[in-house]
Amino acid sequence: MEAATTHPSSVVRMTELREVLFGDVPIEDWAGSSPGVPWIHFQDAEHAMARADVPAAEAALRAVLDTPALESRQYLQAWSCLRQLDRDALTGLPERLFGVVLDVPLEQGWDTIAAYDDHTARYLNQGGGVIVWDVPDSTMDALIDALLDATRPLLATVGVWESARPALTAEQARISMLTAEGLHFTEGAFEKVADGPGTAAVFAAAAALMSALIERSQGF
Repeated sequence: MEAATTHPSSVVRMTELREVLFGDVPIEDWAGSSPGVPWIHFQDAEHAMARADVPAAEAALRAVLDTPALESRQYLQAWSCLRQLDRDALTGLPERLFGVVLDVPLEQGWDTIAAYDDHTARYLNQGGGVIVWDVPDSTMDALIDALLDATRPLLATVGVWESARPALTAEQARISMLTAEGLHFTEGAFEKVADGPGTAAVFAAAAALMSALIERSQGF
């Protein structure tokens, strides 16, 4: 596990890093070749999907969901693949906010902060810096929980997006909510979203988490 670490990155690399924050990349890009769990289950699902063996693919993906204490994005990836197999067959989905991703437009692009209910977080800076938070810490856990708590009420007001995740809109801020049923998001001009009813608290919590991530990264 990594603490608050920073890495230089090109614009292309930043785009690639942002893509894996949502837990919805194609299974062939996620499964890899590692022999460990849950990777072996994703590989089994990938092979089954390639031969159109839906029951085997579902079983492999359910094995991911049945594995305890995985990273939140692993569960999101499993749900994403299950939705691809048969969205209509999915019932009794957990009412769980696995994570939230905020994109804020700036002069050189976007600042992006992501937080997950496994108490991990990522911060992608418009200038190319990356902070990864992957260690237990009660203070950081509380800040991540505060962001998720501030975001949950939005789920009742924003329906699920059933198409491919859209590209960012120029000069628009976006709040993305990651659930088993898929992506929920709201976006608008930064000033409007940052101060809006129901969204101002999300931005305030995200700002507090971002500040803590930057401070912790300078201490490692």
